[in-house]
Amino acid sequence: MQSLHRLYSQKRKDDRRRAKPKPRPRGRGKQAVPEENVVQRVNCHFCSVSFVTTKLDVNNLCYNPGKNVTASDADYLTTCSATSRYCMVDITRLGGGLIGVDRKCGGSTCNYFCISKGYGTEIETCTFCCPGKPVIDPDLLEEGEAPPLYKCPEYSHV
Repeated sequence: MQSLHRLYSQKRKDDRRRAKPKPRPRGRGKQAVPEENVVQRVNCHFCSVSFVTTKLDVNNLCYNPGKNVTASDADYLTTCSATSRYCMVDITRLGGGLIGVDRKCGGSTCNYFCISKGYGTEIETCTFCCPGKPVIDPDLLEEGEAPPLYKCPEYSHV
């Protein structure tokens, strides 16, 4: 029985010493996708803020990402899936007053629309579609030039 144990132990040591094979592409004839065919992914802010129980704060970075672009990008900017072509912003109002903002990645298509619900107390949610935030290489800007302001939605929603 001991010799069987030694034989097994030796086999395990030999297995660990073997070099691991290099990974191969799966499927027949699959090659790397040429760089010009790679889809540029959309960058969107991904956050949600509710003003139902808290006071509306114009300095809130989810509500107003233009207030501090560096901080809002660091906290909320995300790269969306390859199928996303748009950023979406849902603006929710209760009786006409703003109560919530929800920013997220959209899909391959996007349409502006509003949905109203409620009897007596109407809650309306409008969805705005925006192109993704462009990634600006700071080295490509002229000295002293600021990157273009990104607004989503592009017009006032309040």
